[in-house]
Amino acid sequence: MNSRYISFVMLFFCASALFTEGKKQKDYPYIPAELDSAYIPRIGIAPFTAPSEALYVLQDTRAIRNKVTEIFKNSGFFYVEQNQFVESILKQNNVTPVMLNQLPIIQKLRDSPLNTLHFLVFGTLEIFKGQYRVTLRLLDLDKAMFTVTQSALMKPNGPDMSAGITLLTNRFMKAIDTIGIPPKGKLRPSDSVEYEIGDMGPGGGIVFFKKGNSKDGWRYLEVAPPGTEFSAPWGFFENGVYGPDGFVTELGLGAGRLNTHTIIARMDASNRTGSAAQIVRRLSVGGYDDWYIPSKEEMELIWYALAIKGVGGFSRAPYWTSSQSDYPYVWFFDFRDGRQYYNGNKPSIMRVRAIRAF
Repeated sequence: MNSRYISFVMLFFCASALFTEGKKQKDYPYIPAELDSAYIPRIGIAPFTAPSEALYVLQDTRAIRNKVTEIFKNSGFFYVEQNQFVESILKQNNVTPVMLNQLPIIQKLRDSPLNTLHFLVFGTLEIFKGQYRVTLRLLDLDKAMFTVTQSALMKPNGPDMSAGITLLTNRFMKAIDTIGIPPKGKLRPSDSVEYEIGDMGPGGGIVFFKKGNSKDGWRYLEVAPPGTEFSAPWGFFENGVYGPDGFVTELGLGAGRLNTHTIIARMDASNRTGSAAQIVRRLSVGGYDDWYIPSKEEMELIWYALAIKGVGGFSRAPYWTSSQSDYPYVWFFDFRDGRQYYNGNKPSIMRVRAIRAF
């Protein structure tokens, strides 16, 4: 297993980073963009089932689920619940993903007072003739039945798997659209609330970036209040944090959320706890739990929009970003001198301030 795992890691390292949020996502013409996220159907992505306990297979399975989750979030077609929320709902009802083909179990989950979901995506990963066969199924909890199923074969290496998951998920969402899922609420008349840099955001943080439209499902970025700040190690590895397409943590605007999910998947797969990303996963502020560690460029925006002006209550200390520089190191921003450094050691303890997009 070790030799095979090492060979996969080498393939991943050489692969180009395709898992980006917003940057490379295509526009979906079938998306009802005029729907308010508070009213459109609520969907969750259940943990995917893996064909073996091999570490590289478990990592791939988790990262594929994260990729599917991000594509759904960027589409705007559903309100996508946090993966940890979905896991909590299943755990509290003593339900595992493999049980979701049993009608009494589906009905139990649907009728649970804790459940807010209308739909669940159930995914399986199989190994077939040296390739991965990934199957996505849509469980309609209101109807207590599976209504859409799509499968695809893909090679278990970075570029092929990334492209394969993207194509499969897009095809899956188009198939969902053809069955005519109705909105669960009402249309939004307009975007009536406008925010400016320095305003308090809906999560109680401070707005530090705005763009002209809501493409990719967000228009503003807010940084969490000072009281949420904490110190923690970035991670516990000398080597890189990889996903299905290789070295996937990125630097740019919009990359922080997927970077954070990737780090969490790596830590969880290795049964490690206490990393900055895993702590942020549990953060709930202002009624929102979708906070994440900013990327290198997002942290730079925080500095120039807020911190350099003395706004935001930042410490005169180094802050982690979610962006790796070279695979042993991480970019961090030193709020004592306003400079970014590439050589942060993952086990080192630094300050963390989360952000969210809305």
